[in-house]
Amino acid sequence: MPRPVEKLRFLVTGGYGFIGSNVVIELLQRGHRVVVIDDLSTGFEQNLSSVANHPLLTTVIASVNDYARVAECVNGVDVVVHAAVRNIMLSTREPHLDLQTNIAGTLNVLSVARERGAKVIYLSSSSIYGEPAFVPTNEDVPPDLRLPYCVSKYAGEMYCRLYHRMYGLPVVILRLTNTYGRNQRPVNGYYCGVIGRFLFSVLKGNPVRIHGTGEQTRDFIHVSDVVSAILLAAECEEMNGEVYNVGTGIEISLHDLALMCLSFGSFVKGKLDYIAERDYIDVISRRCLDIRKIRQFGWEPGFSLLAGLRNTFEWLKREYSDDK
Repeated sequence: MPRPVEKLRFLVTGGYGFIGSNVVIELLQRGHRVVVIDDLSTGFEQNLSSVANHPLLTTVIASVNDYARVAECVNGVDVVVHAAVRNIMLSTREPHLDLQTNIAGTLNVLSVARERGAKVIYLSSSSIYGEPAFVPTNEDVPPDLRLPYCVSKYAGEMYCRLYHRMYGLPVVILRLTNTYGRNQRPVNGYYCGVIGRFLFSVLKGNPVRIHGTGEQTRDFIHVSDVVSAILLAAECEEMNGEVYNVGTGIEISLHDLALMCLSFGSFVKGKLDYIAERDYIDVISRRCLDIRKIRQFGWEPGFSLLAGLRNTFEWLKREYSDDK
């Protein structure tokens, strides 16, 4: 049965990051108390500027690798949304740091949550499927781990399952597909999703660059729909101990995506620029998730791709317009 979420206190790890900040803002809008822990290695304080002085928000600048600080933050918390992560680009360049944050940091969160009786929502990634045997891909497909990031995210899943089986820790694993929307910043020097890059190019009147042929497909989900899945997982006890895909079940080629993004531009040239693929990211030919399992609990993505692109483009214009 759903828990009385109006009385819960949340910890969001990586709360200054793209997905984490959206979770924090939504929780505060619903009147929940929120603690954020983030070392600002890839997160940005401006992501929470709109709620920086909110009376229900507490922020701690520290790493999830710091067990003592994690324990301090989990004190009195009912639900931990574990979004802190060493992203896919940094993980490839620095696999040892990937291990420390994505695996050791996750183990810290799970260990403290077990001690304090908190529930954990673990944000995993559809990238663990690699080149799947079939599309749409369900949760039973074996992993095809092709990057350090994929290895560490899957290892985090295994620790979540272990803690659930050994100690009864309430854990929900959400495998997120390609997520886009507010606070995914295309100019921060770190990894940004393809939609953020495409729309930013359109905003600035630059050619839209596609790595590879553009025939590769992906399943894109708006961050607001990811947040709604996280809140469902926090409320629903019946979801504990399981893994759920979070996507739309709809695939689109990067070529067609680029054309949709170009439709938001006010300039005429609308040029596509095909460049060499990145051999450790773009070689996956198809990705699309089967979301029937989470649908059993009443969850549905609310944003169509067109509506989500429009929403994201309007945010980019507000954040990065030349006259701002």
